[in-house]
Amino acid sequence: MGWRRIPKIMTIKTQPTQESPSTKLSLKEARKEKGLSLEEVSKKLRISKLHLATLEAGTENLTCDVYTLGFLRSYATFLGLNGDEMCKKLREHAVPPSTPQMSFPAPLPGKGIPSWKVLVSSFCVLLAIIVGWKWSGNFNAPAMNPPPFLEKESTLADAPEVVPPPAEAVIPSRNPPILAEMPPSLSENISTPPTTVEKDPPLPSSHSVILNTSEEAWIEVKDEEGNIILRRLFKPSETYEFEGSARLLLKTGNARGTHLISGEKTLSLDEAEGAIQSNIPLDPQKWVE
Repeated sequence: MGWRRIPKIMTIKTQPTQESPSTKLSLKEARKEKGLSLEEVSKKLRISKLHLATLEAGTENLTCDVYTLGFLRSYATFLGLNGDEMCKKLREHAVPPSTPQMSFPAPLPGKGIPSWKVLVSSFCVLLAIIVGWKWSGNFNAPAMNPPPFLEKESTLADAPEVVPPPAEAVIPSRNPPILAEMPPSLSENISTPPTTVEKDPPLPSSHSVILNTSEEAWIEVKDEEGNIILRRLFKPSETYEFEGSARLLLKTGNARGTHLISGEKTLSLDEAEGAIQSNIPLDPQKWVE
């Protein structure tokens, strides 16, 4: 039986790492050596006194989260300690942060995505509602407002026609009866009846105004208080006479076809077709030659 040579096992002795004095020194001791109070450190680092006191109490009750590590590194660096070593100790001895457990309710049995039949029927119903709404909207659309010139024409057409007062009928004179020959004594006692002499029609007085329309025109006449005297549509070659027209005002929808006559005075209005003019005085003294 041969002998085998057993190799020697080399052992390497490692010396324990010595921590620097700055890591062995606690935060509270380092602060007291510098003669600082918690209030002074809190004002300089902008960290509350409660957090500083918790860091000085130890790493047993601290959680290893981002905020705690940041506060510890800032506090240790401010006191002249090794901030990285302090954070490393905190990771080794601190309580790991607890992660909240979120539990989602499980779906009920038989409840899930609806079948394709339900989806198709729902889509058809929605499409029918949209088409019906569009179709009904076309019938219920508000009527378009007519343009202003059509409104003006409809107003002229709907205006009530004012019939001028009937002229007084002239009763023709009758010839006196022929008397039979009577004795002179009787004929002297019977007086002859008066005979009626026909006269020419009176000319318009200086205070009357005759309205003459050469074209179709809508005419409105008011007094100074706003009372309507005349309002209707005049046809071509139609005339109307106004008595006591000193306080009357005229409005016409066709100034070119409207003419005012008073004695020898004639007032012709705007030459433009369809021009509207209002507040035209019927007093001849106010007419501008």
